Amino acid sequence: MAAYSFMTNKMRFFNPRAVISGCTSVRTIKAVVRHYSTAERLQTHATTVPARIVLVGPPGSGKGSYAKELVPYLGVKHLSPGDLLRAEIASGTPLGNEVKDLVSSGRLVSDEVVAKVVNHALESCGNGFILDGYPRNVEQAKLLSKVIGIDMVLRVKMRPDALRAKLEGRRVCRKCGTSFNLANVKLDHPTGHSYDSEFFHMPAMLPHNSDCTDQTDAHDLEHRADDQSDVIDRRLEVYKTETYPVIEYYREGGCNIVDVDIEGGRSVMLPIILRKVGVGASHK
Repeated sequence: MAAYSFMTNKMRFFNPRAVISGCTSVRTIKAVVRHYSTAERLQTHATTVPARIVLVGPPGSGKGSYAKELVPYLGVKHLSPGDLLRAEIASGTPLGNEVKDLVSSGRLVSDEVVAKVVNHALESCGNGFILDGYPRNVEQAKLLSKVIGIDMVLRVKMRPDALRAKLEGRRVCRKCGTSFNLANVKLDHPTGHSYDSEFFHMPAMLPHNSDCTDQTDAHDLEHRADDQSDVIDRRLEVYKTETYPVIEYYREGGCNIVDVDIEGGRSVMLPIILRKVGVGASHK
């Protein structure tokens, strides 16, 4: 079944105070202020935005963080397959018990079972959604197309040397699960291209001891096994092998494919991504 593109053409209204209150970091609030540049441009405005977005990108590109940052602007739900599977298991439903049995026995969760979990979550997404890292392969995309259409595939991309540095610098708190990055990446831009900034710069995302959500004194950081240098190449190859065909599947079905080159930190990139998806497009 082919995937079809259609815009909801709903008019979304944004109150700046509500948007800022929904931001998850001081850097994001600063980005909002910079994006509109003056108090006058921080007035309520309306724009047409796609309500059903598939967000894809290589591991380490920050797609999960960007998905969460976009939620208060778009008024949609953020759906991540990993989070959905864990929530379904915790719910104790027949579907959750089915997933639990698969995981407990060390078996892979099939595309069909993942599709059931995602479809269940979609039932409560009347205002739209951002699917973060799903579908991962063409079979999952076909299963999704049987139940709902996609308005936009938002693909975040990053140059390979910066991507590797960010992956190797990523750390996760064992206690609260928060992700950080120790890598302060500053690289010259490749020759032959025009960029707004002098350098490619993605600052480190360092922890503050008082931030740990389990109320202890400090974060306990670990370097995940799948972020080790010898595993990174394999993860990136799997992404190319499985996800590139998904993008082509949607492209052939007429879906809007929007590419964003990540060239800096979130405070730099968030306003750019917002314009790409249609938020504040009339306020460039």
